[in-house]
Amino acid sequence: MVKKFLRSSVVWFVMLKYAAFAIQFLNSILIADLLGLYYYGIYGFALMILQYLSYSNFGVQYSYSVLSADKTASFDGTRKLIAENSITLLLLTIISLLGCSFYLYSLNLFEKYEFKSYFFLTVIITCLQHINLLYVNIFRIYGLVKEINIYYLLSPLFQLIVIVCFKGEVLFYGLFYATILANILAVVYFFFKQPADLQNLVIPKFSMARILLRRGFFLLCYNFTFYGILLSARTIVSEFFSVEEFSLFSFANSISNAVFLLLGSLGFLFYPKLINMISTKKNAKELLQFLDKIRLYYLTFTFLIAISSLLFFPILFLYLPQYKESFASLQLLLMAQLLINNSFGYTTLLVQRGYELKLTIVALMTIGVIMLASWIGIQFFYSINTIAASVIVGVLGYNVMVNYLGSKVIGESLSMWQLLGKVFSIKLFLPIILYIVLVVIFKYYYLSVVLSLIAFLYFNMATFGNLKHILRQLLSQKNDIFKLD
Repeated sequence: MVKKFLRSSVVWFVMLKYAAFAIQFLNSILIADLLGLYYYGIYGFALMILQYLSYSNFGVQYSYSVLSADKTASFDGTRKLIAENSITLLLLTIISLLGCSFYLYSLNLFEKYEFKSYFFLTVIITCLQHINLLYVNIFRIYGLVKEINIYYLLSPLFQLIVIVCFKGEVLFYGLFYATILANILAVVYFFFKQPADLQNLVIPKFSMARILLRRGFFLLCYNFTFYGILLSARTIVSEFFSVEEFSLFSFANSISNAVFLLLGSLGFLFYPKLINMISTKKNAKELLQFLDKIRLYYLTFTFLIAISSLLFFPILFLYLPQYKESFASLQLLLMAQLLINNSFGYTTLLVQRGYELKLTIVALMTIGVIMLASWIGIQFFYSINTIAASVIVGVLGYNVMVNYLGSKVIGESLSMWQLLGKVFSIKLFLPIILYIVLVVIFKYYYLSVVLSLIAFLYFNMATFGNLKHILRQLLSQKNDIFKLD
């Protein structure tokens, strides 16, 4: 068992991913401390702009993943053709982005956050990340997780070097240059390590460009609006609150993202495999059982990660007392991230079936709810905590709509009460409600965390009983979860 454990590609992936996670989490804390409230607010705004710019690739890498992950693509020889078209479209996108950047620079945007001083640095990082993210999607299709892990280690390591040398304004710009250098090295590394059947690509190719762009556009809209659920909240705070208050919200968002980084990265790498498996299941009952099981296991791990992290937050704020006012927002955003995962599996099903447009509409409605709730909250309370609470309100509605669409696609007929019972399962929501009641009403923080965890373990004993079987399957060399069939 020990030898199998050490030989498993899954184990090595998780170990390397934990190493990257630990470095990035350490970086997040040190950056917040060394930059101070003002420059951390500027840095948080720069990261938000980078997230917006990441959608300037027209969704090429998204469409590559979905089209290449389909089971038929591995047999009819279209994967190489898809890769050639994707690279060509991406290069044209980067050239267009560089051309537009000179005009945008002249507009002197976002003076409140001194954006002009680091505008071109964000554009350069965006272009390099476009290339690397396409490579990441190509490599995960081929199950080359070691190379992907090295990429995700480079930026945190280079940033850590800068962090130990500088602070304040110098550190702020040093983080940009460290990220650029890490991405340049990653491009070179990916180029020389790319799969053998892709080393003789012929470009330009446009035979599948229309399919890639059409599918990519709707996937881009879906991904933009899905991540826009949290991004919209950050945008509202950046507009209506001071740089220092935005800094507090950015810190809360950064830590909540760091908590879910490992689980999100695992989900990212399993995504092609999940699409591949969904495409093979034609029986509605079998597909429904598969999705419910995947959702249950994913939510179990998600809850354990979220609730366990709550034990360490008070210690974190002993080191960073200037960010203590973000504690309430951090708890709310952590709950929001947990609830977003309540639709895991069903979103993948809808993407595999080509329902990106409907998912986009659902996400846009969610963003609308968040903006409306945020506006009402600002009028009455004017606090960043109201924005974080608005995210939870929007996400609850998002869960209902996504699960309804997924059930309808499968052909499952549910009444409204059955749907609500499925989405808001007592196994998940009773521990969350218990935590909220004890924290908000009785102010018993550690007691609420412990009792919530005990309640969750009690209600999910059957799920934990299957973990040994799941672990054995994950460690099996005959069941490589990173490679497609």
